Amino acid sequence: MSEEAPTEHFEQAEHAEHAAHVGTPFLLTVSVTIAILAVIAASVGSLETIETAATLTEQNAASLLQNKTSDQWAFFQAKSIKKNAYDLAARQGGPLSEDFA
Repeated sequence: MSEEAPTEHFEQAEHAEHAAHVGTPFLLTVSVTIAILAVIAASVGSLETIETAATLTEQNAASLLQNKTSDQWAFFQAKSIKKNAYDLAARQGGPLSEDFA
């Protein structure tokens, strides 16, 4: 997306005003049309920027949720592995088997 100066549509309006003073109706029509199209293009560009920002925000939220889910799954796995290790140590017997039970 090209960055346009925020005053570009004002310049187009000045050209349209100048054409009105010259008295050429075709030139006036073309100038006004160009000015209107410049305003519309700037508006659409602004909407595109807003939508892009919203999309990036949603992607960040999805990534955060995925990271939280991954962390929760890793915690569950670690807890399960630890429980199984203690169960095995308790079944093996020995002087500390009651501590692992």
